Amino acid sequence: MDTSYKPNCKRLNPEIEFPLTKTLQHVQVLLNASEHFQRYNGVDHILLNSFRSFGHKKIKTKKVVKETSNFLLDMCKDCLKTCFYKYRHHSSRFIPVPYASSFHYQDELKAVPWIYPKKTILVTYVGGWKTDVASSANLRHLIINTCQKSKKCVAKRLMHQDNVLKKYKYHEYRYSTFCLQPPGDDPSRKGVMDSILCGCIPVTFHPDTFITALPLHLSVAEAKEMSVYIPEYVAQNTSAFNIISFIESISPSDIIKKQQKIAALGFRLQYSVPPLTYLQNRSDETPWDPPFPDGVDKMLDGMISLADQLKINSSEEILPYPYDITRNSDLLAEYKSILY
Repeated sequence: MDTSYKPNCKRLNPEIEFPLTKTLQHVQVLLNASEHFQRYNGVDHILLNSFRSFGHKKIKTKKVVKETSNFLLDMCKDCLKTCFYKYRHHSSRFIPVPYASSFHYQDELKAVPWIYPKKTILVTYVGGWKTDVASSANLRHLIINTCQKSKKCVAKRLMHQDNVLKKYKYHEYRYSTFCLQPPGDDPSRKGVMDSILCGCIPVTFHPDTFITALPLHLSVAEAKEMSVYIPEYVAQNTSAFNIISFIESISPSDIIKKQQKIAALGFRLQYSVPPLTYLQNRSDETPWDPPFPDGVDKMLDGMISLADQLKINSSEEILPYPYDITRNSDLLAEYKSILY
């Protein structure tokens, strides 16, 4: 359930005040009357939210400052809620899950795209060239300039909602060995999932872009084994470091290991699609499961386990995420180094 959006709104901040939809009003009535919801105050309930995590926002008027209300943060504040990106300072009841990629398993699929050996491009960057965060904008311009000077790198601009250029994105990802994934307005990028599911090794510059982003789907060790991490400050130091030259120095054996790890774990990062014949009749409840646990399985198994723990101790910060690397000297030191 996405409580953040309202029909016909092109850009919408989920933290500002909007009236609840009739559907959501009805949901609140049902939950208020539900003994199952009331017994643990929603702790053992899971809510599917298709946005980032967010918190209360103070709305300033000429006379008063008031706190906006939100279904996810008030009535369902103790529920476990999915999100595509978890801000470290927000409630740990928001659980980050993989962005929905454009690639999905289905039974008719002859070969999964994340196992694709024909790589003819070394490095690719596909994405926007602008962002509201100055450091991210500088890094993107650096990547573009570096790519344009190298025959081993391809850089293509992709605007928001640009359906025409999306075909280039997936073409380049599929034929590339490494895909550069710099942060934007926040560290998250849907492109990380798209590149992995094209068999392209993601190169990230912030730990929350991938390494620490998906605690229910990947351990930190697994994420490191299928990616390359370059601290942003290292990449920005052009007098001592060149992104393309560094990537060229990665050994073929290390590349193969990362591609093999992507091949082994890619299935759990995508959301499988049942046969279309199952969807033609909405009343048909024939069960279907993918051959291997996918993103939905990992999400539900993990969240149900967390809910069981919360029923025992609802105040416990049970998630192993986010851990604050700025307060942990060992972790802080680790993420100041290149990891691959």
